Amino acid sequence: DHNNNEWVTVDNHIKTTYITVMNLKPGTKYQFRALASNNIGWSNGATLSPVYQTACLPPGVTEPPTLIHAAMRHLIIGWHRPTETGGAEVESFEIQQRNSNLVGGWKPWEQEDANSVESNINANNKRRISTLIPKTKIKSSMLYAWKTIGQVINKHDLESLRFTAESLGCGVYYEFRIRTKNKKGWGDWGFPSKPFLTKANIPSAPSRAACVKQGAHFLIVKWLP
Repeated sequence: DHNNNEWVTVDNHIKTTYITVMNLKPGTKYQFRALASNNIGWSNGATLSPVYQTACLPPGVTEPPTLIHAAMRHLIIGWHRPTETGGAEVESFEIQQRNSNLVGGWKPWEQEDANSVESNINANNKRRISTLIPKTKIKSSMLYAWKTIGQVINKHDLESLRFTAESLGCGVYYEFRIRTKNKKGWGDWGFPSKPFLTKANIPSAPSRAACVKQGAHFLIVKWLP
């Protein structure tokens, strides 16, 4: 590994003049040197090879975001860089959100009853999706699509690893997920966050009350919410 200047023996029983070196790190620089041996012993190392670099890969999966602050109309979320960056510098993050309120049988996954809820797993990308109460039929109105709400691309935000989701509804649950990009492209979407709840607001004042019917011993008063 050219970065830490540590020499590692790949194989000491090679009968040819070439070898395929496996299990290398993506986007990492390496140098090589060969030694020859006979029944007397080993030669000195050959002249160092040029520096070679393995190809990069897209970044790995980003862990679920966490909640930093909740307000009535916005949520501030944070996250960590993926453990595997693919051997290249992270260039940007993309953030998606979806409404995960209790509608048509869905419920936040942190409230799951392990004995009564079936987990649905997307076999293609192994991402966890929301869960259904058993025997609940899937309807189109129950499916909430992911929506991209922003990308983090400038240096300051890439270091702070936080994002403010704005223009949200009051007292509504939202889930978030993130994917990472390097020069090789986008990595897979990370697991969704827990549902985060915006703060509820007091209701607006009702309309002015008006009497709609009266009698000797009663009044019927009506107003709009």
